[in-house]
Amino acid sequence: MRTNIIVSNFFPEGTCDWSGKTGEAIEVSLDDGSITKAVVCFSEFQKLLRFRHKQDSKNAPRPEHEPATSGVGAGANNGE
Repeated sequence: MRTNIIVSNFFPEGTCDWSGKTGEAIEVSLDDGSITKAVVCFSEFQKLLRFRHKQDSKNAPRPEHEPATSGVGAGANNGE
């Protein structure tokens, strides 16, 4: 099940709960309750977005014509 990221506030001068950095930050929560009102700087928010994108692409169903792995020698029919 995919959870949504909820951005509920912006702070021109906030302290990031994850890195301790001070500067522009936002307050985020996940609708599944795993993160609740965390104040995060933009660099940490970017990491969260990248992580979620990687997780989504790993969990996305692959089309039937796309091999499970890629690269030379990955498939049984690789032109040899």
